[in-house]
Amino acid sequence: MKTVLVIDDSEFDRTLLQRLLEKRSYRVVCAGSGEEGLALLETEQVDAVLLDSLLPGLSGKEVLGRIRATREAAELPVMMVS
Repeated sequence: MKTVLVIDDSEFDRTLLQRLLEKRSYRVVCAGSGEEGLALLETEQVDAVLLDSLLPGLSGKEVLGRIRATREAAELPVMMVS
């Protein structure tokens, strides 16, 4: 089963994306902030990331930059959502 990490500060949007993806047989891991999402990337094996572009604290662009800076996740598919 493929795993998708959803990083979004909106609980409503996280829940919506989680339900949509789970109906399509994806395992979903959710984070409410960029920092939390980056921490999950260190402990979870994910196949793709849905990343909110407007996050408090670390912006979506900053999170993407940190993801790309790591060798392990440099090629990880990331889709920005807003």
